[in-house]
Amino acid sequence: MKTIIIQLWQRLLDVCSEVCFYISDRYSYHKIKFKKRIDDADFEKLHEYIEKKSEALFNHENNVHKKNPQHKKQTHAHIGLSRDKWHLIFYKKRIFAIGATRVFYDVIHSTLPRAIELHKEKFGTRNAKDVLDALYETVPEGSREAFDDFLGIDNFAYITELRNGKPVGKLLRVTFFRQIDPDPKGVSEFTSGVFHAYKHFTYKGVALSTVKENYSLSHPSQIFRYLINGFFFCELYEERRDKPFWVADMPVGPKRIIKFVFHHEANSDTYSVSSVSKRNSP
Repeated sequence: MKTIIIQLWQRLLDVCSEVCFYISDRYSYHKIKFKKRIDDADFEKLHEYIEKKSEALFNHENNVHKKNPQHKKQTHAHIGLSRDKWHLIFYKKRIFAIGATRVFYDVIHSTLPRAIELHKEKFGTRNAKDVLDALYETVPEGSREAFDDFLGIDNFAYITELRNGKPVGKLLRVTFFRQIDPDPKGVSEFTSGVFHAYKHFTYKGVALSTVKENYSLSHPSQIFRYLINGFFFCELYEERRDKPFWVADMPVGPKRIIKFVFHHEANSDTYSVSSVSKRNSP
């Protein structure tokens, strides 16, 4: 009897931990189950996989710094994420794991929406510093002088597919931004990362980043719906610029496409969000 009660209780926890949301896919919407729990065996495989990728990426970044001292040196890195930082997503008979650092998760899910409510005048100004000021004034972390580096250096989310509990295929690493650069008008702009992607979206009618466009998100975390669909469900094709990038075109309407550009870091075999743009369908 005790065993049956434990099993029923565990099943109740499983059901209660599932949150349903929707993801855009060729103009229609498909249900996703967002299950919070991940078992020990799957976590061990995932942890080992991410640890190797993180170490390789850390070494690559510092090798780049040795060749180019202007490239920021990495003094430390998150080599892995604890089990409670991971969630499983079930979509179209495929399973994905999303893991994020505490700061990344908190900013996307709570700090950014709150900052938009409190400091909406700092969004859509074409100045990345205004957005960062709004985030810092909402939830101060350390000093304002160090805040940009604090967000940019070592806070991220990982997304990978699982089969039989084992990571397979491509690994996507999502950061807040890679760097902040002046734009031609002399103000600052986010380069790469989720805040670059946010330039094309709004939340409650307010820009989510430096530019306001008319694609609305029901919540800032909804950006992951687009990233998962673009990276894992659209065909990637190579586009060469000064170096090769991988591109996905995701339809968002009869005549509109969101173009995702991903950078592939070969040493760690990890992809990152380089840019996001919108254009008309060919």
